[in-house]
Amino acid sequence: MLKENLSFVGICVLVFAALLGLAYLFERTVCRDLQRRSRSRNISYVAMFSALGGVLMLLEIPLFFAPGFYKMDLSELPVLMSAFYLGPVAGVITELLKVLLKLLLKGTSTAFVGDFANFVVGCTFVLPAAVIYHHHKTRRTAIIGMAVGTLRSEERRVGKECRSRWSPYH
Repeated sequence: MLKENLSFVGICVLVFAALLGLAYLFERTVCRDLQRRSRSRNISYVAMFSALGGVLMLLEIPLFFAPGFYKMDLSELPVLMSAFYLGPVAGVITELLKVLLKLLLKGTSTAFVGDFANFVVGCTFVLPAAVIYHHHKTRRTAIIGMAVGTLRSEERRVGKECRSRWSPYH
């Protein structure tokens, strides 16, 4: 049991490092238009966006047209704003801090698996949107970036569901 838990923690750390490295690579190659701000200002913005996302993650808004377990999650909006304003690296860090803040305030009911999945899917939404937006900053590229991010994150969710449902080892 301990070995399995440690391997899960190791995988989480590796995935976080890979996403952060990918965001850093994109920020250095594609996002050349980022304004250089002071480090303390960036930390303040990331903290504010993370706090707003963490609080919004606690709000569970049921969808009237769907089953009761479907809830609207508005917590990706501050993360997306952080990535658009500060860059992809700030978006990934904001996503991580948002999930950690939710864990501190509410805890977990999925043994951290759901929270880790929320982090990964959130990053697959935010990273493409931020990179496409920073390539050419217009409203049109922001909309295109969000559409690509949505498709990419849904592809990730659906692919994971299909693999787990139709796996011969399930």
